[in-house]
Amino acid sequence: MPPKQKSPNQKSPKTMAGPDIEPTSEGALTVEAVRRRYRIAEEKRSRWTRLWNDCYAYTLPSQNGDGDGQSATSVSNDALFDGTAPDAVDQLAASLLAGLTPSGGKWFSLSAGEQVPEAERAPVDAMLKQTQAAIQAHLERSNLMVEVHQAFLDLVIGGSAATFTDHQAGMQIAVTLPGVSDDVALAADASAAGVGCLPLSGFSAGEGGERGLLLGFCAFSPEEMDVAMDRLAGVIAARRT
Repeated sequence: MPPKQKSPNQKSPKTMAGPDIEPTSEGALTVEAVRRRYRIAEEKRSRWTRLWNDCYAYTLPSQNGDGDGQSATSVSNDALFDGTAPDAVDQLAASLLAGLTPSGGKWFSLSAGEQVPEAERAPVDAMLKQTQAAIQAHLERSNLMVEVHQAFLDLVIGGSAATFTDHQAGMQIAVTLPGVSDDVALAADASAAGVGCLPLSGFSAGEGGERGLLLGFCAFSPEEMDVAMDRLAGVIAARRT
């Protein structure tokens, strides 16, 4: 039988990993590769900061576009003659809020996926319906609508938006680790080394879920993350040997 031909559109692991990112022989990214990708992304982002600040200066002058608390714009308040642009931005953000995440409305739903057997879907759907109602009640008692409206303002002006949930770990990222079969023990080893994390398998359904770690990153400084990554790299290396 002739060897299977590679599709012209099929990318190699190195291409899929992104430019200047070298995966290991197992296809996983190294800690240094992730750091390098962050530096590249940060440099690319910096090219847009001046333009974003100008956009905010014309449409939402009370808020700085780059989020660093300092204004770096070529536009002065003298260039703003009326409230046409700010009003248009606010109206579009309000329309997005009413259409996508209406306050008091049911703008999301939970239901059993295709992996749930047909015979088990009814009780699972009933449980998810209760979960949906509980989530909805918590959201309505929170300040989510205020924060989502601010996010829609950013989306209209800058083209992208994000909301931040302030808790102990800040925002989190799921990191899959090929070659690690017991991520529960790995998370315990990491915690013993001073790196708080959770096993990714605990968030997967069934026995065939991915193995890895759930890492918090937004509540920590770059220096703290560097120390944590060095410790975590040593823990992972010890587990793989």
